Amino acid sequence: MYAVRIFWILKQLKNLNFIVRSKLLLPIKARSFAIGFLVLSIPFGAYKGWSQSIPTPIYQTDQSDVAKRDKQQLSLWDASRNDRWLGRSPENIRWSVDGDAIYFQWTQNPLNQPYHELDPWFKASSGGRSVEIVPSDQVHLIPGDEVVWDAKHRKASWVNNGVLYVFDGSTRPIVRWDRPIRAPYFLGEELHFVDDQGQLFAHHFASGFLEQLTTVHPRGPAKESEAEQWLKAQQTVLFDGIRQRQSRSETLAAHRLQTSLPKPLSVPLGQGWQIISIAQSPNREKIIYSLRKNHLADAPTYYMDYASESGYAMAHPARAKVGEKDNEYRMEIMDFNPRISADSIRPVLVDYSALTSDQVIFHGPFWSPNGTKALVQLSSLKHKDRWIGELDLETAKIRSIIHDHDDAWLGGPEVVGYYSLRPVFMEWINDDQFVFASERTGFAHLYQSDLEGKVKALTQGTWEVRQAKLNNNRNEILVTTGKDDPCQDHLYVLSLKTGALKKISDRAGRNTGYLSPDGNNMAVLHSGSVQVPDLYCFDLQEEVSRRVTVSGTKNYYQTDLVQPEMVQFPHRDGKPVWAALFKPKQPHPKKPAILHIHGGGYRQFSHKGWSVYGYATHLSMINYLVQEGYTVLDLDYRGSAGFGRDYRTDIYRTMGVKDVESGLAGIDYLVKEHGIDPDRIGVYGISYGGFFTLMALFKHPGKFAAGIANASVADWAHYNYLWTSRILNLPQDDPEAYQVSSPINHAAGLQDPLLIVHGIIDDNVHFQDAVRVTQKLIELEKDFEIMYYPQERHVIQHEAARYDYHKRLVTFFKRHLLK
Repeated sequence: MYAVRIFWILKQLKNLNFIVRSKLLLPIKARSFAIGFLVLSIPFGAYKGWSQSIPTPIYQTDQSDVAKRDKQQLSLWDASRNDRWLGRSPENIRWSVDGDAIYFQWTQNPLNQPYHELDPWFKASSGGRSVEIVPSDQVHLIPGDEVVWDAKHRKASWVNNGVLYVFDGSTRPIVRWDRPIRAPYFLGEELHFVDDQGQLFAHHFASGFLEQLTTVHPRGPAKESEAEQWLKAQQTVLFDGIRQRQSRSETLAAHRLQTSLPKPLSVPLGQGWQIISIAQSPNREKIIYSLRKNHLADAPTYYMDYASESGYAMAHPARAKVGEKDNEYRMEIMDFNPRISADSIRPVLVDYSALTSDQVIFHGPFWSPNGTKALVQLSSLKHKDRWIGELDLETAKIRSIIHDHDDAWLGGPEVVGYYSLRPVFMEWINDDQFVFASERTGFAHLYQSDLEGKVKALTQGTWEVRQAKLNNNRNEILVTTGKDDPCQDHLYVLSLKTGALKKISDRAGRNTGYLSPDGNNMAVLHSGSVQVPDLYCFDLQEEVSRRVTVSGTKNYYQTDLVQPEMVQFPHRDGKPVWAALFKPKQPHPKKPAILHIHGGGYRQFSHKGWSVYGYATHLSMINYLVQEGYTVLDLDYRGSAGFGRDYRTDIYRTMGVKDVESGLAGIDYLVKEHGIDPDRIGVYGISYGGFFTLMALFKHPGKFAAGIANASVADWAHYNYLWTSRILNLPQDDPEAYQVSSPINHAAGLQDPLLIVHGIIDDNVHFQDAVRVTQKLIELEKDFEIMYYPQERHVIQHEAARYDYHKRLVTFFKRHLLK
């Protein structure tokens, strides 16, 4: 046993020179710690099964011979493996509520365990010097991903796997039910939370008593006809005995309400309405709740599963189409008086008529620190207006403080909400001022406002604030920005006292920060465009950083991944287009190229960091194509993320126009700058990328030698409401936008080779899209190819199906680009 440990120590010392040379630890002030620190960094495999702390960094691969390993070429099967084939990065990063540790999920053996959920949990010390595995029977005590604090920051609460936990010096579960628990918040010495029916509960810390504060009271149509009601009233007028019985019953009911423990307050709901949020005011005098009436669920939309577990073809209900009647939303206020009868309750509808006549979605209320003022956010369902206003609980009226408008649609980075269902970043910093995010200047930035709407810019420039987090002391904001380079995410601390913006991260790529509860430390997930994300710990006081994990399997270190170059070139309108360029070491003599078109629309792939889910598989396939001699351009077409409002909204009412013209500009760039043969350029993508491919081939015949459209939207009138209506409005209101933007209307233009790919049980872009465009092409007597996957959804998940798809992709492009 001891001999084995000594062997590993000696082996690690042997690796020291390589580790320092390869700059595994390169924070500015941490280099002086490197020698002593790395001597203790014994490969984690030597400690398998140990319960004590293990020095960091911990590895997925023994580093001793990494530099000696010969690089291997990718096989097509390798390029079709899931993300874990290259490595498992830390996920679900969470601070302990006392700030002494960082929890994360990770594994040494990503190839042996295909399911992320089964990976072990680790606990790193706050300084990142050591880690230990969390015993399986202690995992449930790890804080959830959303932790709420009381006003004094002495208690914390979260929900984890349906159990409500509280921390007040120690962590313990306090409520476990067979139904969901959500939205906990502290109110004095009580912890409130909501169940799946929208009913409000309070846990009293002093007594341990669990009290139900509200109950749902369906308010349906009258049970008695008008004739029955008239006859009943007549009986009351005619007979003393009936009047006496009614009086006695009412008197005794009122007496019971006053002398017994109050029953939950009844919240009357009209037919079809659901509570989506509910809370008690800090003075306990009011209940404020938001409601939704779901019309979209009533739409007759289904998708079929022909290879179901049952052996029968199964029809599954799906989301509605964009033109269907939208959900309705409202907010109501009622007095909190559980000693009155349910029939006496009269909720008041929140009045926002002074702001707009549009239907809106409500977020809030957000209470000032002293609990005397309430702000709400309202987003128009037309997606063009957003308000931050003060809610008067007595009059139920909203007074506008901040109003943002966009003639196209409001969106942008996460900090400004992106979807109407998400609130904009907004936080009180004292009882009279708050900070909020807005894209009003064309780039997402932070602002400070008082209650009269006097606004001061906290950040400004032709760059984005992408994420923001206010610390618990309400004096600093951790911001993620593209300030240095739109193709990177860097971390800054914004001082609300001085206005200074101090850069924290120093590694190129993508940096995502997680502040400790006391604001003194930060966990950082860092990645490069070909570097698997890893966890670092940063001491904000000493400005010292330590690496916690070194991810990457042997496959990762043995694969010679091509580092992409971030490029920009002129669109046909003269403004820039951004892309990531992958160049082969040995270009094919025929100089072919392929444009990859990302899905999602508003995403960014010209980035120096590891990108969204499935990126490793995407990166592997790109590298296989490069290995085959193709130049690959990973295009951030107009409409993509990372470059501000104008770049994002350039597709308003005209999807498939300026975005596809970005691809045409890409062709010009490849031909002019890299000598690519203009007759040997292919295009492919999934989802929005598939839509782009259809439009490129249908509207610009001869520009692309071949295209592969995977999980493509063929007709935007058949896509969902929330995503589509922002960009194209509603089909019945703006049919011209749908005529211009839907590929099925332009199918007659197809001249070039096309392969259509779709998963039959796709519950996002329904298989119906593929069927309808197939039928249209048949009627137009067009030549094309099709491949449908019976057990795949929107993204191909099974490796066998992905391998089949990649074989077809490679064969298809080889046939049409290299002939």
